[in-house]
Amino acid sequence: MGFPDDVCVEGQKIQDLPEGVNTGLYIGYVWNKVWRLCSQTRSATAGVINNVIDAPTSSYVKPLPAMLLENQNGTFVEVTQTMGIHFEAPTTSVVAADFNNDGWQDLLYMPYGNMAEIHKPIVYLNHQGEVFKQMADHGIVITDLGATGSGVDVIDYDKDGDLDIVTANERGRWRLFENHSDSRNANHFIGVTVNDAPSGTATKLGAKATVSACGNVWERRVGDTSSAYAVAFNNDLLFGLGTCEKIDKITVEWTNGETVELLTETVDKYVATKG
Repeated sequence: MGFPDDVCVEGQKIQDLPEGVNTGLYIGYVWNKVWRLCSQTRSATAGVINNVIDAPTSSYVKPLPAMLLENQNGTFVEVTQTMGIHFEAPTTSVVAADFNNDGWQDLLYMPYGNMAEIHKPIVYLNHQGEVFKQMADHGIVITDLGATGSGVDVIDYDKDGDLDIVTANERGRWRLFENHSDSRNANHFIGVTVNDAPSGTATKLGAKATVSACGNVWERRVGDTSSAYAVAFNNDLLFGLGTCEKIDKITVEWTNGETVELLTETVDKYVATKG
């Protein structure tokens, strides 16, 4: 019973501990239903305590609002509120992707979250470039207690024509969420698998695919990513076409300037460059 006086002294950092003092997680009963818990570890430490009656006030990361900046002729203009994005929470990553294949880029924010609670990413669907509306029932849930959100990216891992989601978490498991939005709509897609340049003098990284169909033009690039510390190397580029059922033109351009045109008119499939 009791708590040692030389452990977790207020204001004393771990690098200043006397020689021979053991590091670790300390918990002890003080008196009158009061327990004390402290951490003397060099790495970040997280835990969850249940049935807490009262506790000191915790400090939290300042909730900064998300911002959306629109590129208007080379000048970025904030359009966050105008476009319907309303939330204030610290986030660690955001990815722009067409989750329902309607031809418009949606947004998925990865929140930092609360280590003691289950948390969910925030998804906004793009309504034809006029406004974003938050999607409540997307099914992406991070259940690891003690974990915080880290990153998010997309990949059509099963090549069924809709983008699946990979989430990364600090002190938690990475997860793959399969997209079943194709069961909710009749939108079409075309996938372009980009290989190395035909001459062999340029890799697929940085190559750009352009799809023209039904009066619209879409571009995707190998290496687009939401991460601040890594580059995705997914060479399967997926294009949502909405209700469009015919492809007019597909071109692929590599970083060395080589260009090829892929011939196809039908949708709902993947086509590939030779490589």
